[in-house]
Amino acid sequence: MEYKKLSKMYSMFKYTDSYDSYDSLANWDLSKVSDISDFCSNYERFYEKLPLRLRVYMQAFYGSHKVYVPIENSDKEYDDDDFISEEYDLVSRDYITITKNNVKEVYNAISKDTNKKVMALKKKLETEFSKELSSVTDDYNFKTIEEAEKYVEDNYNKKDDKKVSFINDYKVLIKDKSREVENKVLKYIYLEYLVLKRDIKKLTQIDNIVNLLDKESFINFAKNIYDETNKETAAFIYGIYGGDEAIKNIYEKEKDTKLSLLIIKLNIESKYALRILYEIYSSTKKSEVRYEAYNLIEEVIKKMNISYEEFELRFSPDFSFNSQGERLLNEDYKLILNSDYSLSLFDIKNNKELKKIPQNFDEDLKDEITKLRKKIPSFMKDTSSLLAVLLASGEKYNYDVFKDVFIDNAMMNRFVSSLIWNLYDKDYNFITTFRYSGDGSYSNCEDEEVKIDDNSFVSLASPVEMDDNTIDKWRKQLEDYEIAQPLQQLTVIKLDKDNLKSEIEKIDNSEIAYGTFKAFGARYEMYSEYIGYDVVKSYSLKTKNGDTFTIDADVNSKTDFHDRVKINIYFDNENGEEVSKRFVYTLLVLMIWDFRLTDLF
Repeated sequence: MEYKKLSKMYSMFKYTDSYDSYDSLANWDLSKVSDISDFCSNYERFYEKLPLRLRVYMQAFYGSHKVYVPIENSDKEYDDDDFISEEYDLVSRDYITITKNNVKEVYNAISKDTNKKVMALKKKLETEFSKELSSVTDDYNFKTIEEAEKYVEDNYNKKDDKKVSFINDYKVLIKDKSREVENKVLKYIYLEYLVLKRDIKKLTQIDNIVNLLDKESFINFAKNIYDETNKETAAFIYGIYGGDEAIKNIYEKEKDTKLSLLIIKLNIESKYALRILYEIYSSTKKSEVRYEAYNLIEEVIKKMNISYEEFELRFSPDFSFNSQGERLLNEDYKLILNSDYSLSLFDIKNNKELKKIPQNFDEDLKDEITKLRKKIPSFMKDTSSLLAVLLASGEKYNYDVFKDVFIDNAMMNRFVSSLIWNLYDKDYNFITTFRYSGDGSYSNCEDEEVKIDDNSFVSLASPVEMDDNTIDKWRKQLEDYEIAQPLQQLTVIKLDKDNLKSEIEKIDNSEIAYGTFKAFGARYEMYSEYIGYDVVKSYSLKTKNGDTFTIDADVNSKTDFHDRVKINIYFDNENGEEVSKRFVYTLLVLMIWDFRLTDLF
């Protein structure tokens, strides 16, 4: 049977539990279909009876669906009456899981389909499973630009020409720059990405064509169509091939939007893109954008196998300052980041530092400098809080990461020289404490040079792991160099290192202002549990090794900012191990300082 005009299949077989001839649907013409939701009963056993092609359609349209499965035994036989019992749970399931083992069968089932959603899925499969689908993708391994042009000529759909009527008179050269590529090739590239809509992915076929073109003139073409049309597909093409400059230009234009996040996802290997991701997540006021940014960060930290705190460190902003602490504004002026984080404007042509901004200075640049002077103190405050958490956790970083994060980033470079660090060998054996001198060298508490090689590991040093003599020497050195620490590392608070349990008891059951309690948890980005709309009952913090800290407040839904509340604090390790002394010690210091309980110690 043919159903060339069939467009809606919503709930077509949802209420026909006795129907059992789904195989007959396999050859229907579904090219015009735009809605296939709730096709049959939600029970998973009915979806499994659909022909492969129908299930692939469901996957292309919706990705997943909700089904009831046995809570304890997913292999249990279904009974119609069981779906309302407590033995079953509602979970998300893909309509079909596509792997390298079944991708050929899946692809063949939809190879001749022209439905737009399904065509988009086909293109993604060709990219994700290019090896498994080599019989298809080998046709895309064009050896010459002439082969690519012929392929485009044979496969170009003239009906789509109106969609790309704006692509005219763009001069894109072939790779050897001997001539311009045919304009139809540029239109074909655009149309292929247009099919994907927002479910975007770099396409192998198009990548092979682009590799036969002159990179500079192609990127210029991509930038121009984006600037001139502001179309999303143009942004995707520019974002895929334009590198960090494209990410920067698109972000400046689109700001904190889902489109910016899609561009970042296309460039997930770029350090600059991940810095923009962190900036969006930490600054956006849009809840949906923040949620999407958080999910993307979760993907990154899972792939890199790092903690969220390490993600923050690795991709903290450098505000476009180079490793020397300079930021070029234009050919006439540059900004210099001073050791105290103040900014100086430097006149390049006259080779002198200016005491004030010239009257004829560009207003946009003046505004940029003003914003930067506001952002830097906020950066210092947030980074101090982050480093306090890392001091508690004791996370170790290999030297490459340490150098990249703390030395090569000018913002961190001026920050980190005031801190004391632990040095470990390749097997995590402690060697010594050291400080970065700001000139590329490292020294110990005796002010003697320390050599660090690429096999070393580094963490923040905790006084709970130092003897008093070492602590005194470090304090003296910092005092001699007139260096103030940005966090309570070498604290003046006296704690009994050998009996931290008694020190916990001094703080436990204290009464503090609710506003102080709330500010404490927010400052260190702790996980919060709420009562009512905006009242936090507890904050918690967990490290990679399972150490956990929880602070509860005796609150109710009407607790006000100025109300005094009783707090209870708990330390534990989710793996049943002993909680590290540095974790307890650091959190105690933070609480004593933030809650103004120094008179107890």
